[in-house]
Amino acid sequence: MPRTLPFQDYFVRLRCEPTLDSLEYAGGQGARPSPSFLDLMERPDLEGVVLCPSNPYLSIGPMLAMPAVRGWLEGRRSPVAAVSPIVGGQAIKGPAAKILRELGQEVSPVSVARFYEGLIDALVIDEADGGLTADIARLGIRPVVTRTIMRDHDDKERLARDCLAAVRGV
Repeated sequence: MPRTLPFQDYFVRLRCEPTLDSLEYAGGQGARPSPSFLDLMERPDLEGVVLCPSNPYLSIGPMLAMPAVRGWLEGRRSPVAAVSPIVGGQAIKGPAAKILRELGQEVSPVSVARFYEGLIDALVIDEADGGLTADIARLGIRPVVTRTIMRDHDDKERLARDCLAAVRGV
């Protein structure tokens, strides 16, 4: 029989071991972004937004559950790029691949693109997934192929530059 688990139980106490059949962002409809985030959303000089390579379901999903955040991303004036946390059919870190599988999704940047469909303009994907660009483009999202795995400071700087270029290229 399915049961509902609070996030901390699932993620920390049970170490993501239970199989998921759905996710619910309890309280998301009534939640509001912090005042500093609201200020950022209202900045007229905002050139773009980059969603870092976080787990779409556990890290970004709770923010998108807030109507103010989702509405802002849907109606924004600035371009938005996201970085896929999936490389070569695996999550770089954490349970993203496990969650995708359990929710019936393929473990690929295409599933990440579907999650963000209507919210982003570009998806930064790793060179290992370069063969998926046509599938991502069919969703109306511009794929940007680069090296996304960050092993050192130089990798982090390069990826940051590539993400800024992705936003500016929209």
